[in-house]
Amino acid sequence: MLATIGGRISAVKAGRAELTATSTNNPQAYASLMVLVHNPATDIQFTKNTVNVDYDGTNSDISRLLQDNLTFLPAGYESIEGLTITSDRPNDVVAIDNVALDQSGTGVLLRARVLGAGQATITVNFHYRDYLKDYTNPGTTEHRITVQKTFTVVVTEVIPAVTSITYPDELTLSRYHDVALELNMEPKNARLDPTLLEIRFSESKNAGWGAAASVTPSPASALVWNVRGRFAGSYTYQIYYNGKLQSTKSGAREGIVRTPVEYPLAQGWDWISLYATDKSSTLPLKTTSGWAIPMQLDDENYVQEIRSQHELLYKDPELGFFGDIEQLSPSDGMYKINSHYDVTYADQMILNAGYDGLVRASDMRLPMARKGYTWVTYPHEFNHSIDVLGTYLKQSAIEGDMIIGRDMVVVFDGDKWLGDSNTVFEAGKGYIYYTESTTPKTINWGPATLSPDKNTANARRASKQASTWIYNPYAYPDCMAVIARLEDVSHPEDYSVGAFVGDDCRGQGTVNAEGLVCAAVSGQTGDPVTFRLYHKSTDSYQTLEGQFGFTSRLGSLSNPVVIHAGSTAIRLVGEDMLSLSISNDVIMVNGAVGPVTLTITDLQGRRVASCQGTTFSLISLPAGVYVVSAADAKGQVTKKIKK
Repeated sequence: MLATIGGRISAVKAGRAELTATSTNNPQAYASLMVLVHNPATDIQFTKNTVNVDYDGTNSDISRLLQDNLTFLPAGYESIEGLTITSDRPNDVVAIDNVALDQSGTGVLLRARVLGAGQATITVNFHYRDYLKDYTNPGTTEHRITVQKTFTVVVTEVIPAVTSITYPDELTLSRYHDVALELNMEPKNARLDPTLLEIRFSESKNAGWGAAASVTPSPASALVWNVRGRFAGSYTYQIYYNGKLQSTKSGAREGIVRTPVEYPLAQGWDWISLYATDKSSTLPLKTTSGWAIPMQLDDENYVQEIRSQHELLYKDPELGFFGDIEQLSPSDGMYKINSHYDVTYADQMILNAGYDGLVRASDMRLPMARKGYTWVTYPHEFNHSIDVLGTYLKQSAIEGDMIIGRDMVVVFDGDKWLGDSNTVFEAGKGYIYYTESTTPKTINWGPATLSPDKNTANARRASKQASTWIYNPYAYPDCMAVIARLEDVSHPEDYSVGAFVGDDCRGQGTVNAEGLVCAAVSGQTGDPVTFRLYHKSTDSYQTLEGQFGFTSRLGSLSNPVVIHAGSTAIRLVGEDMLSLSISNDVIMVNGAVGPVTLTITDLQGRRVASCQGTTFSLISLPAGVYVVSAADAKGQVTKKIKK
């Protein structure tokens, strides 16, 4: 190098400049150098140190709001190096998803969202290089300066008011499980105040009190309410919010609610009846296209057999249904229905009879009872205790009348109905009425508008348990009414009586203060029934001596089975009574007094056989269903059998 140039050059403003050095000795000798003066961003200003944002429940975009709050200096800067913009609450208050430089040189592009109420600190960080600082120091080529400043975003929750609520135009309810009533509101991000919501149902048309449905809030959402029907029928409903009537989804001022007539079936042999009203619709089981849906829900839930007092319907595993019952009707009294279903699929099977069959006071048709055993309907929509119904039932009863249910028995002593004080007659269930009256009579179950018992309105059946005796009343189709009296004890009400076949409990009854026992025992003809005592005070059990064949009735109010519970011996003494049993296709008459006449007819009432004596062989008769009648000097007993 022939020469060097020393000195200091200072930038005046950003831009490009050409520096030329010319020799003073030789103007032709010169050298040129292009100098680029940078203008980076070196500072930042915030329009507001605190930015306020409203949160309406949605993740709204606040990108423009934050961008407008940033100003980089000096004016006309050319670049921002290493820029970052971050939030200290990126998961719940303010999220900054992306930061980029605007290629047009107008500023910064970012994407930011509000996630919820709270306060977030936004940090802006970048750096720039100062080439002039310490330039005279030969070892210094550049110097980085970091700029970092923060501002605050305060997010305040502002929920808009509900302007309107819409609800379904039609809703089908059930009386046995909750149905979800789902509401829709505008705006969708508003917060519903449940205390301002009122759901009104029209009054019951078949009783002049109470609402048509019960409503409870769902814990899952303020927009979902659990509704359960209380009366069968068709009703209207309205929804008010903050005192203002809302509209249905179609704009109507009220919606329609339908609660069908439903009949729950327990697994096994349940007894049911249709409401006994003149305007009750029948429940068809067979149509022109075949057997109706209520007969089979799916492969694991179906009805196997239905019995009325005079007819039968049976489902053969291969051939399907055959028999005479093609519809269920109130006029046929009650039905014994054998249903099988997967209990993991549903806790009970329900037959749906539609929206007719409403119980109105003007429509009430009370069932008739004839001498002997009559399968009768229970004409109420709700459960009622014997204490409530007894006042009405005794108006048509005579001494010795009995009402037998699936797991209960009550007997009339001429003044009041006796039995377990907890006896409840259940809506939709069937009962057998026994009377010695030779004149058919109407059973007075009370008015149709009878209010349901508070403690039994929503009761469900379950396996009965007394002490450690557990039994299933649905395991067998038939029931034996047992009327007994416990003697030789000072406090008979401290005992209960259990009926057994082997070690299988088939029923139980409590003992009242007078020693009377009324028990319903499940089983089938010919079962050897024994009895056991349970003493509550000492928690002890005793097996009673003696055995009875399963029949329709064991004991009566005038001549009960007498249970002697002495201190040294226990024995069971019963009366002789006329009964029928069948074993190996042989009909046997038990408890006869004097000569016996046996008559066998088919279901059309045609006599197919008769004889004098206490036994008759069915071998000569074709397979089918028959009615067997036996008469002696004391009376007559009739039983339907299947060969």
